[in-house]
Amino acid sequence: MNPKTIKSVFSKIAKDKTNLKTHKVDLFLLDGLQYFKDIQYLEDEISRISYSTEEWYDENIEKFLILRGQLRDVYINNSEAFISLDDLQNDIEILENIKANAENLGISLDDLPIDVPRIEQLIEDLEYFEKRFDDQVLELKTFGV
Repeated sequence: MNPKTIKSVFSKIAKDKTNLKTHKVDLFLLDGLQYFKDIQYLEDEISRISYSTEEWYDENIEKFLILRGQLRDVYINNSEAFISLDDLQNDIEILENIKANAENLGISLDDLPIDVPRIEQLIEDLEYFEKRFDDQVLELKTFGV
């Protein structure tokens, strides 16, 4: 602390209270200040939290709640009726019988009136996406949506 600052502080103390020994004024406490030394930084930080609490939150909480509701509807409340492997179970069993009969008769799968390889790929795709969907449901439930 420079001498002018100390003199300035002492000049503000009432004349009858200038005896430092009796008042034990420790002006070096100012050196311990972390945030009050840089008022501009403190004002900037308070401005940032002010914006967040007074504007940004209100602007974004509604968006979050809308999106949260949409996620809950699709993943938790099952508002979308997606096809599932359970729906295809009967067709899968019939397809397996067709494939077995074709093999027993020596008929190539390419000669059948349905595209067996493509159907099998679609079944694999559905298995994959059902698993992903179930994983996402668990993720949302643990996230608290």
